[in-house]
Amino acid sequence: MNFTDIPWVLEPELALRNEASKHFSNTQGQLGRLFAMGADAWQISKRLPLLRQIEGASIDGLTGTLTMDPDGSIHRHQLWARFRNGEAVLTETPDTTEEKEGNTAP
Repeated sequence: MNFTDIPWVLEPELALRNEASKHFSNTQGQLGRLFAMGADAWQISKRLPLLRQIEGASIDGLTGTLTMDPDGSIHRHQLWARFRNGEAVLTETPDTTEEKEGNTAP
């Protein structure tokens, strides 16, 4: 079974996550997700002109890859993973066409 989550959760070696955990004791669980969202909001605020002016520009954020559409809405694309031997392992984006047809890979 494939699932999606944010890089903050799925990438244990994120430099900012490791640095934040040295200074803040509550960067795990839901508060960690909130920290990641705040960090991404700060990144967006710094790079808003870039996102507006360059079509296809993106930010590799702590909550996913962030892009802006022509209307100015921010979109987030999370990572995909699959459990193997009790651990989440990153995978490619699944082909949703196969899933809709009931032909999911093992």
